[in-house]
Amino acid sequence: MLSLFSTTNVDGLETLPSGPGLEWEMPNEHYLFINGSEQNPALGRNFPMVTGQPAGRADFSKIGSAVNPTIVEVSSEPVSETVTLNGNVTVRLYASLDSENTGCRITNGLPGTPLGGDTSFMVTLNVGSTTVMDSEPTNSLAMDKDWQNAHEFLATSSLNATMSPGDVISLTVEVEHNCGLNGILWWGTYDLYSSVVLDADILTPELDVMVDDNGVMRIEFTPISPWGQASYTHVIFDVLGPYDEWYEAVHYDSIPPEDEHIDHMESPEQGTRLVEGNRSALTWVGNKTLTPGVHAIDVCLRLVDGDDNIRCHAIGVLRFMVEEPDSALLGAAAFAILPITGALGFIGWLFNRNIPPWPVLVVIGLIALTALGAIGAMPDMNIGESREESAAPSFNLLTHGGGDASLRELLDGKDALVLGVFTIGSPSADLQADDFRDTIDDFGDSVAFAQLMTGKSLEMVDGDAHAANLNGSWPLLIDEADGGVAGQLPTGVADGVVIIDAAGFVVDWRPSSMSTTQIKSSVDDAISGGGRSVLEMFDLLTLLVLMPLLFVGLPARRVEAPEEVLVPFAGWLGTFGAATIGFTVWAVPVSLAAIILGGHSWTFVELVLTIWLGWQAVSLIVWQRVPEIDFLTKMTYNRLPEVYRRWRDEEMFIWDARMGHWFAWMLWVAAPTLIAQLVGTRVVAGGLGFLTGPLMLIFLIVLAGLVTLMIRLIAAIGGPISRLGGSLARPQMARTWGVVLAGYVIWLLVWLMLGPIWATLVG
Repeated sequence: MLSLFSTTNVDGLETLPSGPGLEWEMPNEHYLFINGSEQNPALGRNFPMVTGQPAGRADFSKIGSAVNPTIVEVSSEPVSETVTLNGNVTVRLYASLDSENTGCRITNGLPGTPLGGDTSFMVTLNVGSTTVMDSEPTNSLAMDKDWQNAHEFLATSSLNATMSPGDVISLTVEVEHNCGLNGILWWGTYDLYSSVVLDADILTPELDVMVDDNGVMRIEFTPISPWGQASYTHVIFDVLGPYDEWYEAVHYDSIPPEDEHIDHMESPEQGTRLVEGNRSALTWVGNKTLTPGVHAIDVCLRLVDGDDNIRCHAIGVLRFMVEEPDSALLGAAAFAILPITGALGFIGWLFNRNIPPWPVLVVIGLIALTALGAIGAMPDMNIGESREESAAPSFNLLTHGGGDASLRELLDGKDALVLGVFTIGSPSADLQADDFRDTIDDFGDSVAFAQLMTGKSLEMVDGDAHAANLNGSWPLLIDEADGGVAGQLPTGVADGVVIIDAAGFVVDWRPSSMSTTQIKSSVDDAISGGGRSVLEMFDLLTLLVLMPLLFVGLPARRVEAPEEVLVPFAGWLGTFGAATIGFTVWAVPVSLAAIILGGHSWTFVELVLTIWLGWQAVSLIVWQRVPEIDFLTKMTYNRLPEVYRRWRDEEMFIWDARMGHWFAWMLWVAAPTLIAQLVGTRVVAGGLGFLTGPLMLIFLIVLAGLVTLMIRLIAAIGGPISRLGGSLARPQMARTWGVVLAGYVIWLLVWLMLGPIWATLVG
């Protein structure tokens, strides 16, 4: 504790903070300085920084009359806020003789009379409609110094006044100078700041912070003062945390420790928005994602009337908690229940009939355990939940200024859509607009741009200011109530930029905004198949999802060398060919769906695919067959040369085809839009895509056949052990795999109903 307080400034905090809140430490005094030239004096807020000859002066001399001449009469700028001033006010004046001799002291026989040699000033000060000083006299003294060491004259009074917008503070200075030597009132230099000093609370700034769904922070600072934003010359924010306890979040006089410092923001502001009282709040968006825990915004304010030699004229600390993200109804880890309980239930069913050999139990257990690799690919269960690898929601939204626009219309004839999403009043709106303007000319008419305004309680009028800034450069879309469309995008109801390819699939996204370089790179990815690559077949997640196929592919018997002459590697070619048939049966319909429907109806496509997989799971459990695959494979097998059919039986060929088909399903689980984007996006984009799309599909089919062959070869490495497991478990392997696929289906079906379908129908 002692170490903590030795490095921080906690003046004014009588107790340790125990919760969120905002605390300010404001200066005790606020100044209005006499400034300007002798001919045009004024009462302004800027602290004088001149260190040489004073900028202004008012000369005076002894007169033979009782009338005291007015030497200065100045007024402040009108106030813009209603303010009540309670405290004290001091008028501070600096004056000297126009000589360094001591004549005034020598002649000061009767101080305070025309026969004396002293000087005093009479001050009249009006605050709005209230006179707080009425010819109030300052201290009286005999002067004998020049401007480099002037005398200070003070007049003090209590202060209790209310100012309304348009009111001014006016100061009139009269002089009573009884010395024969001329005198001068000085102002406008660092050491001679003749001024009105208000000892009252006149600054009441407001500070607020919001953390969006992506953990990105937005700061709103409302610079409230009688003279509005002009009172604050510079604003500095340091974002600190996370902390375990509230009392750790304090102000630092110097640079905060690196391990606590998260982000830094300062003037100029990134944006503005109108808040209560028709005031303008200055807004900033953070560059970092905040993790859950206690955080603080350490505020340093520099004021127009503050000494520039002081770093912070006012300081503040806003403590806030970043909450844990709302937990899903059911996390993806819970998926483990389905294959495990399914396998245990199946084993129990087998025991009720007869006790299976132990290799069968081992194979069943291995298939169930390796199926857990799909946990990383399964989405969380939650209302309206979407996943990052998905299609953009098919929307039709109102645009600011009238009319509407749909995703299909925006993408019509375009290679991609750059969609900026921002919440009401966020500076990200202008940041995105600047990035879009810097990029839009590079694409001509080939790429569409649009922005989507979202947020709770959104109204059309909330977009007026930004629409004026855009001036029709691109559509400004108005989201559905409570962020219905933004909630289905990867950004959530938060700021971000989303790149959508020609088929309607999400290619990339970034929170807040996206630089011109990132936009260009992502659009290039969108044009070339959504930035997807066939190498994703070999990603770690994909390999984990494919793991069960190693045990499903265990050989049932030893394959002897053919007695008759066949082409070299006939066995490998047969496995490869059968696998490509099984993969093609899945890949071609999906590719056609991506070309014809695109991402606009992808939720429906995913629902149909899930139902199809469910049908196959039931078929495997009940009949140990996949009817459509088996039928097509038999037709192909019957057309193979008779010599090949005498060597490799039909059952082996059909199982190889099933393996290729199951490979397609597992690839879909791991990468739901991979094939749709690699093929469909290219074709929809047009141009050479009509050629490269089909070629990519052929390449995928060939690669799938090779990978399936490799899986079969790896599964056979165990030799007799592999064949023992395969031969004994083959009758039950299909049912075991059907039970595992049923687990996939149950999870995906429930997710679709609660997530995309719920968001489409209800959101």
